[in-house]
Amino acid sequence: MAGAENEPSAENTTGPSTAGGINNADDLVAALPETRPGAQALPPPEPQAPPPESRVSGAKIGMRLEKTAVQLRDEKYQAQYRFTDEFQKLATSFTRTDAPSFENFEQDALYKYGHAAVPHLGALRAALRKPAATYDPDINTKVARIIDSRTPAMNSFHRLLEEADKMVKAAHAEQKVQEYQARVRTTVR
Repeated sequence: MAGAENEPSAENTTGPSTAGGINNADDLVAALPETRPGAQALPPPEPQAPPPESRVSGAKIGMRLEKTAVQLRDEKYQAQYRFTDEFQKLATSFTRTDAPSFENFEQDALYKYGHAAVPHLGALRAALRKPAATYDPDINTKVARIIDSRTPAMNSFHRLLEEADKMVKAAHAEQKVQEYQARVRTTVR
């Protein structure tokens, strides 16, 4: 009978047991969902609540939101300052005696950047004390010349548009954080 003791039985399995009671290939196959059409898959696992020590208190959430709001406000102000600085540099570049033609620059900027350039070009016209212009609604028509986007004025205008975009995104994100802060304040207290 000594040989029978060494043989593994269904009740006594030797070796490490895996999670879920899968000890051999037959158990693994039985645990897998059916792959036939119309067969039902295993139900999804139950969601588990995080352990109590990992939960964040309402005060910590409020402090984190306040920190995020301050960071976003700083980013917005920095973008505003950079935008103003770039705008003034660009406007000043057209007042020099060796300045490029503003009308050619304006046309190139409209063709390159489309409708995104219209408000900034209008503001540049006002800063240069030029008469207001109406822009063609079909801005993206083809032109019979090559637009050089590597000029200092076009590079400056590109940076101006980037800073305007950063400014708008930071302001929008700051507004969302403030709305979330207000919602947290009402639900936590």
